[in-house]
Amino acid sequence: MESNLYQIVYTSSSSELIGNSELEKILASARKNNARKAVTGMLLYSEGVFMQVLEGPREAVREIYNVISGDDRHYGVIVLLESNIDSRNFSQWAMGFKQSSKSSLAEEEGYSAFLNADFDPSDLASNPSTALKLLLSFRKNMA
Repeated sequence: MESNLYQIVYTSSSSELIGNSELEKILASARKNNARKAVTGMLLYSEGVFMQVLEGPREAVREIYNVISGDDRHYGVIVLLESNIDSRNFSQWAMGFKQSSKSSLAEEEGYSAFLNADFDPSDLASNPSTALKLLLSFRKNMA
């Protein structure tokens, strides 16, 4: 078991709809930077909404998150879950990725309305792990 593991799950809105070529650039950069810092995770993108989990050494995760949160390609960054963890959920991926439509997301285990434009993030207060459940569902289905 690794020590000092930390995890952040956040969501944000893209400044404009992002095409496949731009997503590929984002992923290539993320995978390169994450691998260098022993950070793993997954990025979900659906119709202008991002959700991402980052996990690894606390300082590295915070450093990467701080860079991401300042990126002008998205806004309204909301941390959904942030904590120390005992083990990684995405240990095999420098950055797993899934692009999906809202209709296909609704079929996934762990789906909630937080990907809808009118979602109130305070709704997650009673169950903050909802976002992580959705990301884990995608991990399972990507294998």
